[in-house]
Amino acid sequence: IFKKGSIIINYRKSRPSNQFSKVYESIEKYMTVDNKFNLITETGEENIDQNTEYDLFSSYEDFFNRFSYLINSKHRATFTLINSRDSIFEDRDYYGFSNILESDTTYIEEKNSFENLGKSINLYSQWNNKYSTQLSISNYSYENNYSSTQSSPQSNNISIVGTANKFHSLSDHSIRFIQQYRNMKNHNFSTGFEETYFSTRFKNKNTENSSLNTSLMAQNGYLYSFFIRNSWSLKNRWKFDTGIRYSYFDILDKLYFEPRISIIHKIKQNLSLELSYGKHSQFIHKLVKENNSNFDINSMFLSSSKIPTILSENFQYGIHWDKNDYNVSTTLYLKRLNNFFKSKWPFSIEEYLSYNNEIIYPGYGKIKGLEIQFRKKSGIITGWVSYHNSNTKYQLSDFNEGKPFLADYDKNHELKIVMLGQIFNTNLSASWVFSSGRPFTDLENLYVESGSGYEIFSKGKYNNERVKSSHHLDISLVKSLEIS
Repeated sequence: IFKKGSIIINYRKSRPSNQFSKVYESIEKYMTVDNKFNLITETGEENIDQNTEYDLFSSYEDFFNRFSYLINSKHRATFTLINSRDSIFEDRDYYGFSNILESDTTYIEEKNSFENLGKSINLYSQWNNKYSTQLSISNYSYENNYSSTQSSPQSNNISIVGTANKFHSLSDHSIRFIQQYRNMKNHNFSTGFEETYFSTRFKNKNTENSSLNTSLMAQNGYLYSFFIRNSWSLKNRWKFDTGIRYSYFDILDKLYFEPRISIIHKIKQNLSLELSYGKHSQFIHKLVKENNSNFDINSMFLSSSKIPTILSENFQYGIHWDKNDYNVSTTLYLKRLNNFFKSKWPFSIEEYLSYNNEIIYPGYGKIKGLEIQFRKKSGIITGWVSYHNSNTKYQLSDFNEGKPFLADYDKNHELKIVMLGQIFNTNLSASWVFSSGRPFTDLENLYVESGSGYEIFSKGKYNNERVKSSHHLDISLVKSLEIS
């Protein structure tokens, strides 16, 4: 458009439905014990006509827009807009239960929606062959709205017993400026700074008969970052990418020093060694209520005096061999986490406001692994074989009696084989993946504490078992025919 610009618009929307796949239905039956939360057998009375109904309705909507414009030979601008919305509606009816909220029949209607909105403007400028700049202004927001209404029939009318409304939002406003210099031989020098404003909002409003409870909480914080980076080469055998980054987070009034370095050494023309090290800091944290399928799935909190900043150190060492038709690479990596935490208890803003001191007890994490990949780049059949061995362990005082335990997503072994090519003028693609099972806590080490409702606790052996290994095979054959 306009001879110098281009635009991409992508929109998709689901067809709202309450019909689900057989896999989903089987999971639902498992979760509801085949008879909708097992209420009839657990709490019902045999001499009363009882019934339960459960209905689920969900939908999503996504919009993506990107506009690029070449102002002139030196300047280019882009605008990007991304918007997504997910909605979940649940209806639960219990008929003839005299011991639920002292009412024979209860209706529960729940609505949950998630919305993400991202906007960014980028201006790229190549002022001359030695100096270039990039200015980026962006805004991101996330909102989660949840509402629940509980009612029961009273004298031919529907009477509302109680309501619950919860709202959570996170916004991120950022401005970033980066400039690059190429005025020295074999050196590419760049500097940049970034200012980010974070804001989170929580609001809970609950009503029960005539009583009203409201909770409010807000977090606001500025993150200022500055970096210097130099990429340079030495005698075409050494390549260095070095940099330092300073970050200041005003909520904690603390400065974070984050050095990074990457080195590539060519032993021979087709054989090289790679080494890298970096420190990173995380100031936004997702605290999950593991036992709650409704609200707070993605509740975001900022680091504060009550929630620590997670720090990580990353090491990587690799060997890379490259020929015309083949290449082989091997990589060893290690990641150490300090102040790492995992929420064991249901986390709410009421708990956050009620504690004056730190409410998260951090621990340590260690991730290590090995990756090996062999690739065939040319010939009738191409593809690659890769093997990944990894181990992720955490040590937290609240989990596993303070002893190290495996992360939920840990997979010890993973083997992938991919083949691409032509056989008898037919395009062939095939992939096979073998993977170790993920850890889980067996039933013998789980219990529900009396008086805690539905809270599930472990007896000490957390993630002590693994799901069985699995494999997955995909084969695709495509034949093209010329009709006329």
